[in-house]
Amino acid sequence: MSLTAVELLAEGIRQLKAAGIDDAEVSARLLLQHTLNKTPSDLHLTAAEPISSNNIKAFKKLIEKRCTHFPLQYLVGEVEFFNVKLKVNQNVLIPRPETEILVENIIDILKTKTSPKLLDIGTGSGNIAVAIAANVDDIRITAVDISGDALYIAKENACLNSVADKINFICGDCLKDEFWKTVGKYDAIVSNPPYVADNEWESLQPEVNKFEPRVALLSDNDPLKYYKAITRHSKSKLNHNGIICFEIGAGKTSDVAAVLQANHNNIEITIIKDLAGLERVVIGKLH
Repeated sequence: MSLTAVELLAEGIRQLKAAGIDDAEVSARLLLQHTLNKTPSDLHLTAAEPISSNNIKAFKKLIEKRCTHFPLQYLVGEVEFFNVKLKVNQNVLIPRPETEILVENIIDILKTKTSPKLLDIGTGSGNIAVAIAANVDDIRITAVDISGDALYIAKENACLNSVADKINFICGDCLKDEFWKTVGKYDAIVSNPPYVADNEWESLQPEVNKFEPRVALLSDNDPLKYYKAITRHSKSKLNHNGIICFEIGAGKTSDVAAVLQANHNNIEITIIKDLAGLERVVIGKLH
């Protein structure tokens, strides 16, 4: 017997709830839209129509995988971030809404500069670089990642959003002095670096610690490792009145601010909170 979209959706929600998936209704609806290649309004209009057996099988496979906590964004293969659409897979960290706060603030700063140059360290899917390139005219961005697989996705995303001409993607390790010799000087450096300590890994959501790339999240047992390296080298890589902008983890504000102040004598620190009231972004303005 064939099922309608409404019936199939209800079955998917039931399975996801039984598996302990918090966003069962959202996941089931988006997976059904993805399976049927329909917009939300199209799905609503055809909710009572029968679904083909092939599509029923495809949807059920996606539901089964989501029941294991496999991330929804990887299943549909894309995510929206700061009004751009990005491809994602297990080679890249899934862009978070909180990172949009970093992007919004750095865009406001870069728009005050003439032909700004930006260094994005740990670009991953390219979400920060692509979103900024799409919103700032006449910008040149160098986007760096240690993972060649991540850079492949980031380059695709730059092309998909018609900003590939603004971004130079390079493979490099910001912890190595040799890397810093290969890059020039910039008006701003931005990074959402790995800051999860090894002993915090098991406490993360299963969607994260089972499926997202460890290299994009773990900082060994020094959550400040990347902040220290980037800030230390920023002294010779930032132009006059340069900006350094970091996303931070919970409770890291004073530590990251102290790292910036220890490396720059005359720096103005600004802390930005996210919508939940958590301190999320640290901006250092050089004077």
